[in-house]
Amino acid sequence: MEVYRICFPEEINRIIKRKNFKNVGHTYETTKVNTHSYHPKTKYLHFFEAKDSIFYRRTNKGKYICTYDIPKQLLNDHFGYGFYRNFLTFKTTNLIEEYAIPTPELKIEYLKKVEFIKKDIDISDYIDDNTLSKYLEVIYENINQEKYTKVRKK
Repeated sequence: MEVYRICFPEEINRIIKRKNFKNVGHTYETTKVNTHSYHPKTKYLHFFEAKDSIFYRRTNKGKYICTYDIPKQLLNDHFGYGFYRNFLTFKTTNLIEEYAIPTPELKIEYLKKVEFIKKDIDISDYIDDNTLSKYLEVIYENINQEKYTKVRKK
């Protein structure tokens, strides 16, 4: 099932260079900002089920939108909700479906596409064109084992 993530250049450079998820992600303690339970000393990456949920994170120029195709069972095992400030009004908090997956459980084959954000984007840009093609540059794609990369430097 396809899921989405916003990441910084350091993260995607490590993943593509090493072709694994070692030394990426963060350790977390259970908090009130989401419903996930975290294991100590385990690094996690968070993913959104809905593509438009990426707008709960900052979709600024210089970051990346990553599309993953992760087995449904793995996603189901790490399902939860995050509490995010509404990106239209900033006055309310929304309960958003997300997944917190331990990085040792991720495989490079799950990473399907990485797109560089060339210009700041917001939800109105997505509503106008949900491909966001004029804002993004594909730098990595995994289609039938054909891969290409051109990772940008900062």
